[in-house]
Amino acid sequence: MDIRSDLAGGNLAHPAKAGKSAVVFGPSVYDVPLLPYEKQLIDVIGITEEEYSRFAAEVRRRGLVRPAGYDHIPDIVCEPKTTTAIILTNLAISLLLTGVAYLLTPKPRQPEASSRRELPGETGANRFTPSRGFETLAELGEYASPIPLLFGLYREGLGGGMLASPRLIWSRMFSHGALQRAKLLYVVGEQGVEQLGGIAAPQLEGIFLGNNALDPLFEDAFAFYWKEQSGDPNQRRVRDSNFLYGSRGKADKGDPDPAIDGEVFYAPTGEETDAVGQFCHAFTPANSTQFGVFESIANGTSFRPNYRIASVLQDNQTGFTKRAAERARLKIAGAGFDNTEEGRAKLGKKPIPERGKGAADFLEVMQKQGQRGAGRNYSPRMGIVRVIKFVGTNNETEITTNDTEFKKLVTVQPKDIAIFVISNTIIDPDIYLEEKADSRESVDDINSSVESLQIAADDSMQVGEQFAIAGTTWKVIDRELDRFIPAGEDAKKENQKITLECVSTDESEFNKIGIVSLSKVVQPGKDFIGDDVPDGPEAGIDETFFPITKVAFATIRNNRPAVVTEIGLKSTVFQSLNGLCAFNSLPTPDELKKLDKENVQVANGVINSNIVRSTVFRVFVRKAGEENQSFAPIPRLFLVRGNRPVAQYNFIRFALTGGQGPQELEFKFAQMPGAELRRISNLELLLDLSHSISSESNSIEFVDVTVDNIGNLTIGFSGKEVSKGKISENKEFMRNPTVVAGSGGTSYPSNVVRVGNAPAAVPGKEPTAIERKKNISNQSKNFGGRLGAFAHTIIGDADDFKFPSPFGLVTQEFIESNPRKWISIQWRYERHELPTDHFARKYNQQKYTWRLLSASVFGSSGNFKKGDVIEVKRGSQSTATLGSSSAYPGSNPFKNNPDADTGDKVINYSGFEFKITEVEDTETISGRRQAYLYELFGDAASSQLSVGEAKTIERTFTSNNKTMKVELTASVRFEFPDIRGKGRTWTAPQVKIIQDSRTTQDWEKGEKFVDVAAISLANPYKTDAYEFAGFEYRVGKLDVNLIPPEFKSSQKFAKQTQLSDISFYRNLVEKSNANQPEHEIVYINEMQENEIIPPSDQPSQPPMNNLVLAGLSLKATRNFTRLDQLRVWLGKGLQVERLHPDLADVYGDSNSKGASNLFTDLMYYLLTDHMGGAGALLGMTSDNPVLVDKQELINTSKFLETQKLFFNGPIVERTNLRQFIQSVAPFFLCSFVISDGKYSLKPALPAMSGGSFNTGPIQPEQFFTAGNILEDTLKIEYLGAEERRPFKAVVRYREERKNKLPQERTVIVRNKKNSEYLDKGLEVLPHEQFDLTQFCTSKDHAVKVARYFLALRRLVTHTISFSTTVEGLAIQAGSYIKVVTESSPYSGANTGTVSSTGVVTSASDLDDDIYFVDYYKGGNDDILSDDMQITNGRVEATKFHGAVFSVRNTTVSQNIYVVEQLTFSQEGTVDIVASEHPCDDEGKSLMVAAMINEEEVRVL
Repeated sequence: MDIRSDLAGGNLAHPAKAGKSAVVFGPSVYDVPLLPYEKQLIDVIGITEEEYSRFAAEVRRRGLVRPAGYDHIPDIVCEPKTTTAIILTNLAISLLLTGVAYLLTPKPRQPEASSRRELPGETGANRFTPSRGFETLAELGEYASPIPLLFGLYREGLGGGMLASPRLIWSRMFSHGALQRAKLLYVVGEQGVEQLGGIAAPQLEGIFLGNNALDPLFEDAFAFYWKEQSGDPNQRRVRDSNFLYGSRGKADKGDPDPAIDGEVFYAPTGEETDAVGQFCHAFTPANSTQFGVFESIANGTSFRPNYRIASVLQDNQTGFTKRAAERARLKIAGAGFDNTEEGRAKLGKKPIPERGKGAADFLEVMQKQGQRGAGRNYSPRMGIVRVIKFVGTNNETEITTNDTEFKKLVTVQPKDIAIFVISNTIIDPDIYLEEKADSRESVDDINSSVESLQIAADDSMQVGEQFAIAGTTWKVIDRELDRFIPAGEDAKKENQKITLECVSTDESEFNKIGIVSLSKVVQPGKDFIGDDVPDGPEAGIDETFFPITKVAFATIRNNRPAVVTEIGLKSTVFQSLNGLCAFNSLPTPDELKKLDKENVQVANGVINSNIVRSTVFRVFVRKAGEENQSFAPIPRLFLVRGNRPVAQYNFIRFALTGGQGPQELEFKFAQMPGAELRRISNLELLLDLSHSISSESNSIEFVDVTVDNIGNLTIGFSGKEVSKGKISENKEFMRNPTVVAGSGGTSYPSNVVRVGNAPAAVPGKEPTAIERKKNISNQSKNFGGRLGAFAHTIIGDADDFKFPSPFGLVTQEFIESNPRKWISIQWRYERHELPTDHFARKYNQQKYTWRLLSASVFGSSGNFKKGDVIEVKRGSQSTATLGSSSAYPGSNPFKNNPDADTGDKVINYSGFEFKITEVEDTETISGRRQAYLYELFGDAASSQLSVGEAKTIERTFTSNNKTMKVELTASVRFEFPDIRGKGRTWTAPQVKIIQDSRTTQDWEKGEKFVDVAAISLANPYKTDAYEFAGFEYRVGKLDVNLIPPEFKSSQKFAKQTQLSDISFYRNLVEKSNANQPEHEIVYINEMQENEIIPPSDQPSQPPMNNLVLAGLSLKATRNFTRLDQLRVWLGKGLQVERLHPDLADVYGDSNSKGASNLFTDLMYYLLTDHMGGAGALLGMTSDNPVLVDKQELINTSKFLETQKLFFNGPIVERTNLRQFIQSVAPFFLCSFVISDGKYSLKPALPAMSGGSFNTGPIQPEQFFTAGNILEDTLKIEYLGAEERRPFKAVVRYREERKNKLPQERTVIVRNKKNSEYLDKGLEVLPHEQFDLTQFCTSKDHAVKVARYFLALRRLVTHTISFSTTVEGLAIQAGSYIKVVTESSPYSGANTGTVSSTGVVTSASDLDDDIYFVDYYKGGNDDILSDDMQITNGRVEATKFHGAVFSVRNTTVSQNIYVVEQLTFSQEGTVDIVASEHPCDDEGKSLMVAAMINEEEVRVL
């Protein structure tokens, strides 16, 4: 094929011919403009420009970098370190995961910073002791979120340590009247290597809530617990022995709750008031949390001006002046006598007119009363005047008052209509005019006050707004006027008529409202309604007569099914008297008459103080999520009282009882307005919540109720029952008040509360660890089957797959047949296939057996010593029972062994011999409660009752000659498992008192007594510690039949003042519901029993094993008004295996396992540990790290220690382990390597064996040239301009200070050799951020990282790849190699032509010499290469005549590279990728020089 014709046809993809000299025309060829001298050469030789371009392109290709021959490298010695077979194994996986391509991206990949969950309170007025509460609560940690790994070690002078943020896993709120308390349980993190000490406790100064440290000056406000490890299956919960800081155990301490058998984090269940191990979650409901009636609007409620003494002096006032004084008295107090027709008729007289003719007589009679009247009732000029009853479509009945009625009660239902009228009338300004005295007693103050209240009512009652009238709910549906205009402004004098429709009566007790007379009350003809006089008829509308109020209902529901729901309330309940008349110090009418005669002017005092207000509310409940189920009322009323304008905190507990399981309930809270309370009997007992408590156990009352569609509920609350008659009135509204005591009759005890276990706890020694010494049986030697027979007895048939594998259980073992000495062992087995020749398989077709994995102590009688040897057996010498026992039955497939020797063919008993290796002191030997219940109710494990079913017995309590007949009811419950391993126990009994002849009446409330039972020998809970066991009880309340005490007074100026929602005196008596609801639900505690996990029929135990736990009990104080995130400063992290050989110098102690700050130790833990790492997934342990190059990690640990590169920080987010190590390793100047199938870390820079930088020449592990690089496989990839651009490094790190909050610091580092930027200023340099805050606590560390990345960017220019053979290869990822290459770069200046006569023409002068050239003759297909001799400007060899040539100038390069990847290809070769490691002429690392030379960089 002719090349010209192909080129002319435009085919640029000419196929190459075989042979080394073949020209390859490919798609990469492109046109390069020709220089003038090149065109002259073309003309001389007579070829086309296209042919010349092809020739130049091929010469360029041949001149590319290629491996140099061995002849260029003197004294090369390449001795393989391993055999070819081993090399192939190495190549199976050998990878440098943090190579240059990864590191030189402009913004290196960063490890994500630790992530890093907050609560405000309330302060009362300055003049009052403030109450304290938490506004919101911390959220529980998310389910299945990773457990934090806290890794680090504080070293004096080197820093370190970390601030950890534990995750909340259990929470419960408490209300203590004036304050709230939170009890919180946290997971701090993994404890580290199993069976070690875990993470050491923080110092008090290093414990923070948010940014506030727990202060020892306020130790009575908190209690802090720390459990550094929970590996012991019996000690996995935080106990009182874990108490560390603050105070506990008494009412005034940070944690007032008593310990229950050592437990301090507990919650009640449906049957238990102090159950241990139950889950509790406290949360703040988000919406519909406030409830109450507020912003009251008068429904005809009388208005009275402030009462005052109006003296009428007898001698010092003229007739007219005296009359004016009498008018002032009349305005305030009224007539003081019954001036109605009915009242005067009783005296045989007629009413006396107040004005006009006869007025003088009226005033004379009034004056003689001595200001006896309690007050004149003025109209509020508004009220409900009509109800239209809905009795069906187009059927309505209208109800109003009659001519003689002031008011009327009406029963209402939904769709009824009420008409509310605001009257455009005022009191006649001349009502108290004394014409002859030319003076009047002004009523402008009354008119003005009434007008402002009318306007406020009109503004409030807009269409669509909802209101409450008593317990019924109404909605405004129409307004006759857009806006009510008062009489003084409205020439039309139009009344406002507002229409309301009843929308619900569900929250009402009586379904009644009140209406008032339009003519007698709203628009009274005589300008007032009437006068309140002692013993006179009703002459006004009282304060509790159905005012209209705004209303809010609180509706909350469980987030999850619960057996107990505790609801926390924040209530602000009070009344403020703002200059109100001091009624209780007023003189009597007779005293005032005497003072008038003596011409003594009296000025009464006023009250500016706060008094008691009482609010009552109801609670409704229904099952959440069930359609068409309405709320059912809980049949008790709840009371909150207060007399200060500060919040008080209370709670109500609702427990499902009677064996009910957990339910998801919805609760509705509705305040009962004073209008409905007035109809409640004074003897009605209310549950008064207004009593602060000091602890869980000693001040809580219980009431049992039954609720429709729900069942039995037990209400728990702090407080007492009080009769409604005690809460109606305030003495501040009485003249000369006195208290009249109530009277009573019988006083039976009606409630008792368990206080604790009895007798007092006895300390003991609990075994905590056992060691198996040997297997035992009746056989003379081992013929097999002993352990199989034992396991078959305690578990069951291994061939029956209803038993999961692995399988765990707990058994109780009586030692030496002593009922007082027993131990419970927790066993863990797995199913294991028997060998085919095993006797049980051959003769009994038994395929599987149980293989013991572990045996540990679960509980004991508390009377063991370290070193005790015990036997645990089954069969004829079984330790599971007391007394005699039978040999293994014939159904046991391991009993009979035909292959055994005579006399040993039958196994009658078998088991283990254990040695107790560890014991610990315990504050309480367990078993008192269940021992007592066993004696009363029998064995729950063998009971025929199902779980949840109850048993009731009768018992008589006695104390100091007093007796109490009771019914005790206990239910069978699961307990994981109890200390004897049975899993079924009794709940603490409910106590019902039987009030008959055996219950005496001389018990006192609060009286404590003990009921115990003797513990029999057969009782499985019997120990040496207790001969008797039982409970201590307290009398909670008495059933007292009495008449409650009440206030008596010569005169009452207002009644029902504690309960009413509006006052005669309006703003002079400011009620706490004037502007907003008084109650708010601030927290919900949900308690759940542990779930049952089939098929074990036992509840799961909270999986707290191998964790570090923290607990906090915190009272809301001035310092802590928010439940912010708990944070603890830790000087030591989790415990790991330490790899650095110099333990004492590096870690501060000689322990081979403990806290560390070396990244190599962290990596080893993450890869090998089964709990906190991936050891189980990878199938290895620290003792057998088959996938880890442990020795390489040991070597690298020396590098990290020498360079002071330490890891101090938490790992809190879920992450890919390989990606984590890969991303973090560069920031420790290391490379993550996989070689020989094993993970390791290697220094990314040349280092000595001791860990210091290698400043000498690098000794390559292997040389590569053309002799061992496969032809045409060498490729060089140069980094782009973007990857090599200079930058300044901005490195962020943490500055840790012992027991202080960390501070984030930033250091800026740049190269001094970026000369092109220096003249322009530092700010011109682009900056790149490196976030090391997760683990770096040292500026030196941060600077080294910056130096490293700056050096990489400045010095490394390219990577290479090539292929070689396996033979003699002795390198791996991370190895240093030397690659020798040569190149002959094409240059037009080296090009020339040889004429047909041999004359040389060239771009540059060529001296006489022999040159190796590439040459081409026109018309040929091939470009040839050969030596060409020039003599006197001519070439004699004719083969060059008529050719164009290019002289080759070959350059040889020798560079050091770091192997990044080795791959074994399918062709049997090895592909190698390596990155340049720049060195100087002596072979010394320029990267190392950049790290140690202070002149290289500038640190800002």
